[in-house]
Amino acid sequence: MEVKLCKSDLWRQFDEINNEMIITKRGRNMFPSLQFKVTGLDENALYQTSLTFAPLDEKKYRFMNGRWDQFEPCVEATHYPREVFSPETRTGKDLMRRGISFERLKITNGDDVCCPSRELVRLQSMRKYIPIVSIYSVSRNPMEPPIRLYQCQFNETKFIAVTAYQNTSVRDLKVSNNKYAQGFRENAQKRSSISPLSTTTSEDSLSPPNQKKPKMEPEAVLEVQEPPMGAHPHAFPMFDPSQQMFAPYFATYPNQFPVMTPNYTYDYFNPYNQWPSY
Repeated sequence: MEVKLCKSDLWRQFDEINNEMIITKRGRNMFPSLQFKVTGLDENALYQTSLTFAPLDEKKYRFMNGRWDQFEPCVEATHYPREVFSPETRTGKDLMRRGISFERLKITNGDDVCCPSRELVRLQSMRKYIPIVSIYSVSRNPMEPPIRLYQCQFNETKFIAVTAYQNTSVRDLKVSNNKYAQGFRENAQKRSSISPLSTTTSEDSLSPPNQKKPKMEPEAVLEVQEPPMGAHPHAFPMFDPSQQMFAPYFATYPNQFPVMTPNYTYDYFNPYNQWPSY
């Protein structure tokens, strides 16, 4: 039986700069994800896979001056992450064809009460871990427990659990290789294309230099406004000017208001008969 790590070259790139993995209360998927190829299994036998994380030491780490160093012994009791099993058993033929994948697994810093999901693994912040994958043989008799046949770990998959990326090189490498980080790449390109000393917008950059935009005069504003007596310049007024019931638009002082006769019925044009063709 043999197990190989997928994307081992990418894992080595992260390992050279001390890989970091984000942990949150709700859980965060790992990148790169843990995927393996398996050979040498019995095609007709049943198997089950599992993954756990082992702390590499009893120290906490801190990032200072561009590097990770051991900071202090871990005061809190070391929490050994639980072993997460695959949700179903698989035949050796299917396992060798499709491989082992833990893409849906999430790592968290929440307690066990907040982590009821079988796909969440609790880790401690600022601790260094290494994933361990196991393969179990499953009997067709449900009364017999699974038997561990194989267990392995890959040194290039070790990482430091953090709540935020400390090394910008790790963050940039993840953004450039993660297909789900397209928005981060686009924002980075936009920021790099804009000079920090420039305050001009994209519209201003398209205009000729030393050319001022024309100012709109008050007369020009009045020309584009609708006539107060109707929507059409040649429309009939909505009421008879000789029998106005309301003050016209130009009546701004009380002495300009029209005199209205009490107990008089004022006639109005039908608002639907504004056009001469009706």
